[in-house]
Amino acid sequence: MGLAELPDDVLLLVYSYLAIQDVLALKQTCRGLHAFGSADYLWHRLTERSDLPLDVPVDIPSTQLSSDELQRLAVKAIRLQLNWRRPSSGIKRTTSLPVASDALFEFLQFVPGGRWLLVVQGGLRRFEHRNYTRVAFWNLSDIDHPRCVVMFEFTGKHRGSAVALRDGESLVTIVVALNDGGSQDFMQVRSISIDETMNALDPMSPLPSMVVSRRLDLPPLPVDIRATALIEGMSVWDGQLAATVALIIPDQEISTRMLVANTDAGCSRWMRKGPDQPIPLPQARLQNNRMVVFGYSRQDFVVRIYDLPCWLQTRHGLGLEGEDVTWGKLHEHYSYPLGSSLMDTVHIPSVSVNFFTIIVFNEADSTQPNAHVVRFPLDGIRAHSESKVTSARVPLPLDTSIRSVSIGTTGRRAVWVEHNLDTTRTRLMKLELGGVHDGAPELLHGVLLPADPPLPFSTDACHSLAFDEATCRLCLGLWDSSLQIVDFS
Repeated sequence: MGLAELPDDVLLLVYSYLAIQDVLALKQTCRGLHAFGSADYLWHRLTERSDLPLDVPVDIPSTQLSSDELQRLAVKAIRLQLNWRRPSSGIKRTTSLPVASDALFEFLQFVPGGRWLLVVQGGLRRFEHRNYTRVAFWNLSDIDHPRCVVMFEFTGKHRGSAVALRDGESLVTIVVALNDGGSQDFMQVRSISIDETMNALDPMSPLPSMVVSRRLDLPPLPVDIRATALIEGMSVWDGQLAATVALIIPDQEISTRMLVANTDAGCSRWMRKGPDQPIPLPQARLQNNRMVVFGYSRQDFVVRIYDLPCWLQTRHGLGLEGEDVTWGKLHEHYSYPLGSSLMDTVHIPSVSVNFFTIIVFNEADSTQPNAHVVRFPLDGIRAHSESKVTSARVPLPLDTSIRSVSIGTTGRRAVWVEHNLDTTRTRLMKLELGGVHDGAPELLHGVLLPADPPLPFSTDACHSLAFDEATCRLCLGLWDSSLQIVDFS
């Protein structure tokens, strides 16, 4: 009996053990296997279990796409992966964006898919004796003709930013945390209706439609009025916001509180202090009706996955003052013993899907500095080998300093800036995590851009970066306030 003559249920079982590359090859053998290998149901299962970072919007399940669309995305992802894994990844093109300000870059972030880029710059107006923060949102769908669709400026020093697209990429919500010299930070919220024809640098271009424009102050503090409140991290998704606020009170240890807000209604509240096993200095990420809360608890790194609080999921009573918000249902709790110093910086992705990957760099170790990579699963659809916390270590050269890190949406790829203290040269490094074998993920790392790449700029000038793993698109902010987009073929 030939393979094509097997019953469909048996054939489906056989296909489920194959990689996407093998399924594509098997489709070329005969008409029967080509037809079976093109079924929507099969490709939905394959892409859910695949290690390939596919260029699918984070708010669209792969089950909503046809097999033809998924195969096209898979072929593109395979080509990018082959190039990424080469010792010297090929560069397709570089593009310089016409930035309108000479201020340093405070924050760069791609919206997953690499077609939209948030750029935040900050500086000091000396004659006015005030800090300012300039925000620009770029459309890079047509990289030959990049467009700055939105640009605005705030008074105050930049403290953090978050961005999310909604309604089929027709509405962008941007939240910027600022401090204008007071004892408490505040947030500026802008929700803007956009389209691909807008260009904020062209005075003849139509102006964007502002849906929401408001200042969002912190709720009354539940502590001593002398407390200084600093926003330490934010996440926004579908009109909902989570933020970490550090409370500094004289002669007391620094404490933190979680804040949630509805950006459309302009309402915010503190989360109830807790939960059952509190994380002393928590951070949070919002995604697909879940809240991922994480941070150190003694020597362990803890990740807890909750439903969104009920207060955020309903508009009833949003405008009324009331008690602190109760936490949603707890779905997962992970605790991983990092054993690192609390002074080691934990680098986290801006957006996470399927996996939540952190990287801890211990470059101060005089014997063997390393990068500790830990990956936490965020859903229950993975194979058993991928349903557990996995980790790997990447050796670092002696006398190096890590300046900027960007981790992909699924945590499979990452890029960082590595500065050599002896030679004072800078290079960009790449990392990829593959499938899990014998309890550890397959690991690939190497040089992405050397100190003297064949490019119109030097990596020594790199100040900050953003990276999109699905498209292998890199954005570099340079010390001369120029902005470079690098696409890898």
